[in-house]
Amino acid sequence: MYTEKDRDEKLNRLIKFLSEESIFEGVIQIGSGAIGYYDIYSDIDLMVGCTSRDVINEAEIRLHNFFENDGAIYIDERKWTKTILGLSVYYENGLSFDISFMLTHEIGIKSAQWKILLAKTGEFENHIIKILIIVLTIRFIINLFIV
Repeated sequence: MYTEKDRDEKLNRLIKFLSEESIFEGVIQIGSGAIGYYDIYSDIDLMVGCTSRDVINEAEIRLHNFFENDGAIYIDERKWTKTILGLSVYYENGLSFDISFMLTHEIGIKSAQWKILLAKTGEFENHIIKILIIVLTIRFIINLFIV
């Protein structure tokens, strides 16, 4: 079984890797980890923004290689659309990552629990701010009519 320290170290290594790779613009953590893990068994859920359509397949290869080199024992590749891909990554100690990666402008946040872990470009930050404004506006309108 992994410890909180193990989880933090793996996440920090991944963020460092993503920050050094030019094809990635930013990272959002979603789920319980964004506000503090509920327990020591929580996985890590991330959405990663990529710079262009041309690099999506390269992003999958680079992320796959990163996790293989980091000791992952199983990596499940997913393809939702041509430009929205994902990896489910598992380590022997039980730690897992669920990562979706896509064009930055395709990122949509449905979870109430999220935070930006890395923002390398203004486009990434601007897109996330737009999403936040939309979500807050919708919640305001819903609350206006429910109350």
